[in-house]
Amino acid sequence: MPTVFLSELENANLANVSTLERFLWRNTIVPELRLIEDFLNRSLVPAVGLSPSEYRFRFDISEIEALNDSEDSLVAREVSLMAAGVVTPNEVRARHGLAPEPWGRSRGSLRNLLPRPPTERNPFLGLGQFESRYY
Repeated sequence: MPTVFLSELENANLANVSTLERFLWRNTIVPELRLIEDFLNRSLVPAVGLSPSEYRFRFDISEIEALNDSEDSLVAREVSLMAAGVVTPNEVRARHGLAPEPWGRSRGSLRNLLPRPPTERNPFLGLGQFESRYY
């Protein structure tokens, strides 16, 4: 058990508490839940006359915040994949249940939508202006 969860907060900050919480869930609680599932599937399911091949206990851990990526990291990952040309904007839109757009068909098209970084010659370039060239 990480000491942060035992009220020793001397060296705690948001980053390491989040990491330790994720570590606790992945290395302690989830393996324990899997052992309980296995026990229930081997003993209780057959004991009530159900087929173990058709019925299984499984804990739903999908809503546990510590085990899920943050919205910020998901968005950053998707933007990186689009910018690198690995996926199209429409593929990302489809993952989120959104309709495709004509501008989102080609890989790397995200580069066309991002503002250019400021330059020495024009330090305001990129602030509210969009260019269609790659940078």
